Amino acid sequence: MASVLLPLSIFLVGAVVDYRQTHGHLREEVLAKTESLAEHATAVLQMIRVVLARVEEHIDGRTWPEIRQSQELYGVLKSLATELPEVEAVFLVGPDGHVAVTSRGFPSPSIDMSRRDDFLAMRDDAGLYVSVPFKGDISGVVAFTVSRRLSRSDGTARDGGFDGGIGVVVRPRYFEGFFRAVLSRDEDSVAALIRTDGTVLVRYPISEEASVPASEALLAALASGRRADVFAGQRPADLASRVAAYRRIEGLPLAAVYSVESWAIYRPWLRRLAALGSFALLTGFALFWASRRALRDAESELDLGRARLEGVVRAMPIGVIVAEAPSGRVLLANDQVSAILRGPLDPTGGIDAYATLVGFHADGQRFELDEWPLARALCYGETVTEVEIDIVRGDGSRGTIAVSSAPVRDRSGTVVAGVVAFYDITARKDSQARVELLMRETLHRAKNQLAVVEGMARQTGRISTGINDFLDRFSERLQGLSLTQALLVERQWASIRLRDLLLAQMKPFGVMADERLVLDGPNVEVAPEPAQNLGLAFHELASNATRFGALSNGKGRVVVKWGASADDRFQLEWLEEGGPPIAAPPAARGFGSMVLTRIAGAAVDGTVTMEFTPSGLVWRLDGNTRYFH
Repeated sequence: MASVLLPLSIFLVGAVVDYRQTHGHLREEVLAKTESLAEHATAVLQMIRVVLARVEEHIDGRTWPEIRQSQELYGVLKSLATELPEVEAVFLVGPDGHVAVTSRGFPSPSIDMSRRDDFLAMRDDAGLYVSVPFKGDISGVVAFTVSRRLSRSDGTARDGGFDGGIGVVVRPRYFEGFFRAVLSRDEDSVAALIRTDGTVLVRYPISEEASVPASEALLAALASGRRADVFAGQRPADLASRVAAYRRIEGLPLAAVYSVESWAIYRPWLRRLAALGSFALLTGFALFWASRRALRDAESELDLGRARLEGVVRAMPIGVIVAEAPSGRVLLANDQVSAILRGPLDPTGGIDAYATLVGFHADGQRFELDEWPLARALCYGETVTEVEIDIVRGDGSRGTIAVSSAPVRDRSGTVVAGVVAFYDITARKDSQARVELLMRETLHRAKNQLAVVEGMARQTGRISTGINDFLDRFSERLQGLSLTQALLVERQWASIRLRDLLLAQMKPFGVMADERLVLDGPNVEVAPEPAQNLGLAFHELASNATRFGALSNGKGRVVVKWGASADDRFQLEWLEEGGPPIAAPPAARGFGSMVLTRIAGAAVDGTVTMEFTPSGLVWRLDGNTRYFH
């Protein structure tokens, strides 16, 4: 009977280890993707807050009749809606519930919002409010709004009470594009942005069958109050089991949700389980019949049984060792043992040989001789499940293994042997560290982008002559930043071509690569970290060239050259020729000057020189080649 139970025990230990590994990887992956969706939504909503604040500053002190009749205000709203890809429209609604001005047209069409949930929330001072999805009266597009009531600069209500509100109509398709990128390699997965009351704002893919888990499971998970969690649910159409996770959006009753069909994840594990189970079952029956024959020819059949057991052990995809008790002498081990440990195993050393193994607990303490899982099974009859051990391999490298062990007892209950199974989880640990790094990097990029926008607004305001001048300058620079962001999103935040970055920043000024814009350099790609600041610098150079420099007349041209220098530094030169003569460098120094002289150089660990020669501007960048390849 022991000859049958042993291969079955090995199979069960291997199946449990493989299942835990699969389940752990699924949980980490689902949480990581949900975190990525939530960080993207947080960045978009923060940008919308900036838009609401800028528009409110612009109307400060105006009456509603002045607001309704202001074509200049309509131009501001239309400019913001055009420049930001996530914005469908920007609107102002009076205290009577009628839209006073909207970016969709001037004068504003008659739209009554007095019965809509977003207007009622503004009237009741619900703070920043996200509406239920609706079909637009003008565009016919399904969207949702982010809105709040108007207030004075000190945060109190205008005129002492409710005096209307301000809102942004958000394009769900902007979110769908990012969701598509996150789900591009996942089979039968769904991403969604929802309100915490269960209302779905955005979902990808858009299909009746591809739905998030049943609302009861999702709402029950959200009711727990936790910031993020993994939960199980069912698809309403066919009750298919799904694994999902949510992550709340800070400061708003919203959550990002990601779900995937459980069968798509566990299908490979079940296939491996079926193959190994069939093999173990057939081997067990074979060993059972072999044991009956062993009654007639014990020695011969014992050798045959051992050979069959060795076949089972050697076929296992994880390391397996069978040792006798209490000596610890190795009876059987497969090739995976030496492959994982990267060194030979001494079969005669017994338990004392374990002292040569080097392993560490999570707190850095070294494993003692009797702490190893196999020693615990042999000496104390303990069963050990999924213990993670940091080891020093035979070749000196470090790694992490997950170990499970169990004793083998005879009919009297005496421990006669021990089985240990382990597998290498170094790659999984490294992957988990990379996922954590990715989440930190996503948050860091979002914060950096908001800091750039804030600094841009502050510096632009210092040199602006009025609100219209500020809006023109700020809108241009915001558009330049948006163009660089679009390139990075398209490349999934990988490096982007330097030539594409230059052309993208020249395009708003109507300049293409021809005799007036000469691009001369090898095919170089820029790392995502400095790309944003270099995009700002190229935007300032293009803006100045078309207003005051070589591209402001019909004769001048701009030549941009780049490449590696003899001392292995990256160098770029912006040379303007044929423009109006420069009598003296400009005296004023604003945001553009700071970008060109300080920010661009710091972004690539380098320096910038800028010369105002009589024939035109010469701007040179010298940077570290590690940002360019």
